[in-house]
Amino acid sequence: MKKNELVVNKSLISQAEVLAIEHDLFNDQYIVTGRRKLYELLSKIMELAQQFEASPDKEDLFFNLRYRLKEANIKVQENTSDVALLVKYITRADRKTAHVYTRAIETAMACHFKAAELPQAIIEAGGLEKMRLAGVDDEKVDEKQQLEDERLELTRTYLQSRGYFPFAKFAAPNQFDGINNDNCEFEYVVCTVSNGHYNVVCKLPAEVELENYALKKLSAYLCKDMDTAREGVAKMRIKANEEREKLNQGSRAVEQIELVNEATVI
Repeated sequence: MKKNELVVNKSLISQAEVLAIEHDLFNDQYIVTGRRKLYELLSKIMELAQQFEASPDKEDLFFNLRYRLKEANIKVQENTSDVALLVKYITRADRKTAHVYTRAIETAMACHFKAAELPQAIIEAGGLEKMRLAGVDDEKVDEKQQLEDERLELTRTYLQSRGYFPFAKFAAPNQFDGINNDNCEFEYVVCTVSNGHYNVVCKLPAEVELENYALKKLSAYLCKDMDTAREGVAKMRIKANEEREKLNQGSRAVEQIELVNEATVI
């Protein structure tokens, strides 16, 4: 009986040893190799992100990605970073995974790593989760996003204020009726230029994506120097508020005259 038990126990231990070898092979061939392949893929994404960033058509490229993701019914937030857009477009990963990939790449870029150095940097950091915290903290990334948000807000305020001092005015033709979007603040017309004159040829149907794109594009031009932009937009806003108050006073005066006239008639 003991002899049989010994044989059985030895057999079970042998099976355990076989499985241990199989696990080592699996770990080496799939998990370890898989991680390395993933890190290499992320380095390629980082290299492409840097090419996007350096392209003169950067804004158009990322706008195109956003549009294609929308067509594929993949939701992205308005404040999604450019790197996150590219990661999402290439990997189609879930939100949490895409966030980890993005922050690892953004951390490496902020620390001035070359794309080819990313895999080793991730390994030395102890993995993706730790890599995203290495050398740069959330505060620095948030600061960059806050600056971008301020650029957009300054641009929006500029356009709102400029509305009280327009470069030109014209009565909208009947053909423009119905081409509007209550979710958009501004309207968009297309012009040709001939002998120094702008010729309005059509009105674009406003879309939120188009408005955000237009604001971002304009903000890059308007806010090249943030100190100048802050000061200039603040002054224009004050003038716009004064003009709005004048218009409101005029409207109230007209209303009072109309009320007096109505009372006289009665």
